[in-house]
Amino acid sequence: MKQHLRLSTKQSLSMTPQLQQAIRLLQLSAAELEQEIREALESNPLLELIDKPGEVIDLPVDTNWDNVEPEMTFQHEHNSPSINTENFNTAMPTLQEHLYWQIDTTQFSDFDKLIAITIVDSINDDGYLEASLEDIKHSLQDNYPEECKELEINEVLAVLHRIQQFDPLGIAARDLQECMAIQLAALSTDNPLIIKCRELVAKHLDLLAKKDYAQIKKLLQLNESDLQSVLHIITHLNPRPGIMLEHDNAEYIIPDVVVTKNNNRWLVNLNTDVSNNIRINPSYSALIKRADSSRDNQFLREQLNEAKWLISSIKTRNETLLKVATYIVQHQIDFLEHGAEQMHPLTLHEVSAVVGLNESTISRVTNKKYIHTPQGLFELKYFFSSRLLTNDGADCSSTAIKAIIKQLVDKESASKPLSDTAITDIIHARGIKIARRTVAKYRESLRIKSSSQRKK
Repeated sequence: MKQHLRLSTKQSLSMTPQLQQAIRLLQLSAAELEQEIREALESNPLLELIDKPGEVIDLPVDTNWDNVEPEMTFQHEHNSPSINTENFNTAMPTLQEHLYWQIDTTQFSDFDKLIAITIVDSINDDGYLEASLEDIKHSLQDNYPEECKELEINEVLAVLHRIQQFDPLGIAARDLQECMAIQLAALSTDNPLIIKCRELVAKHLDLLAKKDYAQIKKLLQLNESDLQSVLHIITHLNPRPGIMLEHDNAEYIIPDVVVTKNNNRWLVNLNTDVSNNIRINPSYSALIKRADSSRDNQFLREQLNEAKWLISSIKTRNETLLKVATYIVQHQIDFLEHGAEQMHPLTLHEVSAVVGLNESTISRVTNKKYIHTPQGLFELKYFFSSRLLTNDGADCSSTAIKAIIKQLVDKESASKPLSDTAITDIIHARGIKIARRTVAKYRESLRIKSSSQRKK
């Protein structure tokens, strides 16, 4: 056989510091991003504040997402819009609530959803699954003997693997090794360093714990530079993904996106006060000399690179947030026009397919991100909901059903409050298929007391 050389090119994703920073910034709320920028301004002399116009997407009301390419324009508002907080609940979701929301907006069958909820109930505050698959199976069979009589371990495992793709990344792992493996699985399959990281976590985690770097280099066939890169990637994984949802309920809320209507067109504005107000200081950057290897010049070079990474990461965050928010607005125009009763069902999978991002990224970019609309201030997650069927075969959003229940209770007689059965009958009369126990569940989620407790 004749030997020959062949050149080829391929693209791969490396877990570079820039990529790590972009992923981290994507998860920050507006207040957290503002704090991040403030700290960067204090530590990096090459960054400075500016007044820069914000990005706006102009969406015609009667357009279709499939045949419209939104035009990017610029608009600067000197006066920030007043925030209507009447329809806004400042309480932040717990880890379980965040996972329940993702279950509700993922395409699970009713049977798989039952398994998923049971799994989530067994996840501790650090984000790890405390119960074994066998325990989860027995728990389901004890609580739902008819539905789960023939339940198999493999069915529980299949649902667990889907939950492990949820946000935050690494959730529902059974141990540290699996937690790290889940996070690494989300990275490039082509990058040789990522492959080495996976091998290290899968086969030699004990050596990493003992810091036996010489043996790691030998077993993975790494040089010193590659070893440092592998260790850098590993040490930046999150060993406790659940704590990312820890928060203070009194957190100051800043809208990331502002939606307004002008001349029958909806405008989607990024909040420019938060993220579009920094640049590289031209005076300091001009001091950097190309061939100079002095300590001062090297320091300026490093600061310049960090400044570029930060600005690039913020730009990526803004573009992703704007893309997702724009699709949500286009999909929920009836809600913006008429209120929560006109909310359309929407799942993470639907948005993922349209904007070209995976579901965990959609979940990440909508968590702790807020949008100010004519209807009030809402978390982006609010616009996602499961669907119920109507008599004519159309879909109805669970959020719309909750709005109907709240409206009915607000207008009921204080001496003769509506029972769950009565509310169910009224909703049925509107052509929506819903069970009484579902009405009771929605009523409880709205913190509305039972009819006997409401009676005066």
